[in-house]
Amino acid sequence: MIIIEQKLLDNLLRQASFQANGDTNEQIYGGLVVPKFPNCELFWKLFVVPYTERISGYPYKLENQIRARQGNDPEIEDIGNTNYTIFLNLVYAHIHLHADNPSSLEDFYVHLGSSCDLAETFLEKWVFLLIKCRGYKSDILQHLTREDFLKLAGEWYDKNYLTLYEHYFAKGKATPIRIPSRKNIVKELFDKYLKNTGLISRYFKYSQSIREFRNVIVHDVQVGRLFDQNGNIYIPRPQVILKYKTWRQVFSAGNNEEKRNDFRPMKQQMKSDIIELETILNEIWGLIIQEFILEFYSNDRKILRDMYCLSLENN
Repeated sequence: MIIIEQKLLDNLLRQASFQANGDTNEQIYGGLVVPKFPNCELFWKLFVVPYTERISGYPYKLENQIRARQGNDPEIEDIGNTNYTIFLNLVYAHIHLHADNPSSLEDFYVHLGSSCDLAETFLEKWVFLLIKCRGYKSDILQHLTREDFLKLAGEWYDKNYLTLYEHYFAKGKATPIRIPSRKNIVKELFDKYLKNTGLISRYFKYSQSIREFRNVIVHDVQVGRLFDQNGNIYIPRPQVILKYKTWRQVFSAGNNEEKRNDFRPMKQQMKSDIIELETILNEIWGLIIQEFILEFYSNDRKILRDMYCLSLENN
């Protein structure tokens, strides 16, 4: 157990940066992600650095030891590892954005889609951390009435049942039924605790389009492309990719001026999508950071600090 003073720890963490104290990937590639997603690095400073051996030099300096300290709660490390893996997938997407490999488009959206999947894993883990630290109850997991549960089932029916045959025909299995879903759990976090329903609704709408594009890449034929007279490549916008899953649909759009509006230059679309995702994630992580600071330095609760094997000393 390390006894810390808030001011001294704050001063120490303020010195931390990917460039100076990160691992090899953070040092080399942090500059790709931080411009639009600075809260990824700030979260790392506040949440990750304190559970590593970097603070073994407290209160004087940060050590160059990135391994986790002994005695940490695995739940803390799992959240930090998820944050790191989101960072890596965004890095990989940036690399493919600037590359001209034959598979760069596909690789870009696979990594962008994985970033969305992991973001929801991260937020789900955050829900359970708040429950553990604050004694919260999850209405969606613990207190649904039969009527409320059937309402969620009805929402699944409205969204999925009409396409169930097509899904089964294409995949050889039915659409999985998850009630409550991870989306329900994450939405409760924002509705009940973070008080920002608009932000998470914006995220879900955007991430759905990215994952639909990724799923077409993974499960269907190669995404069709259009070319102009100068050889520039155009791809369907992710928001309309389900209309262009076959080459027939793509090629027919080339002769239809209205449908051509569904296509954008490939690199322009890729750049726009990663900027939008990082911008939304930065806003979400800003709310998470606020909650972390409130909990970590709480005078009324010490569960989170105990998970770090840290004890707060107020001078």
